[in-house]
Amino acid sequence: MISPTLIHSRLAEIEGSAKRSLSQNFLIDGNTARKIVNSAQVSGKKVLEIGPGLGSLTESLLAADADVTAVECDRRFAPILERLPINLIMGDALKIDLSAHLEEGASVVANLPYHISSKLIEKLLLTPYRLTITVMIQKELAQRFANGPCDRYMTALIRCLGECSLLFDVSSSCFFPRPSVTSSILQIKKERTVTQEQAKELRELFMHKRKKIKGMDRRPQELSIEELYWFISRSKSSNLG
Repeated sequence: MISPTLIHSRLAEIEGSAKRSLSQNFLIDGNTARKIVNSAQVSGKKVLEIGPGLGSLTESLLAADADVTAVECDRRFAPILERLPINLIMGDALKIDLSAHLEEGASVVANLPYHISSKLIEKLLLTPYRLTITVMIQKELAQRFANGPCDRYMTALIRCLGECSLLFDVSSSCFFPRPSVTSSILQIKKERTVTQEQAKELRELFMHKRKKIKGMDRRPQELSIEELYWFISRSKSSNLG
């Protein structure tokens, strides 16, 4: 079971410490790890974990009978992760073809690095599969995605492709070292897909959100989610007024 003692022991084993440049904050609370995994409902499923680190979530995923593929960029953690019955891929999740390690109906469970969490969520959303994405990110960002106005590209992309819920908060005391912000668990049930070009079109709309869309006489943030999805799924060129 994950505990502060175990995490410190594993750090001592690799003679390492958390790297601020990689936004490393290790989950040290076993109850929180189990709660995240229970929320993801991963039993018997193929699961992609991004940034397993010292295995805090990984062990809870395995205990729930998940088939885990883990992508880790910090090679210091390889000796620890290689002891676990997982498919371990050492590399940068932003550069790896994540689609090759997913399938229809798969789950993604991760404690995402704060500084690249939006980029990673976007990359997952642009895969061709229906997915359940359960990730730990900064609370402010999770609130914006789940409950904020649909006036930014990432919020619009998430809501166009599925249902988004903020499940619960995670105190900074559950990590080592303690982050300066509160984290939240965000779950996205991705049911639809868009191409890279369609996502580019959506981004373009929100880069110029003061302009009205040709033929609709409204700004992108004034459209409903269904109208936005209908528009980008059929649009092949710029339609800003």
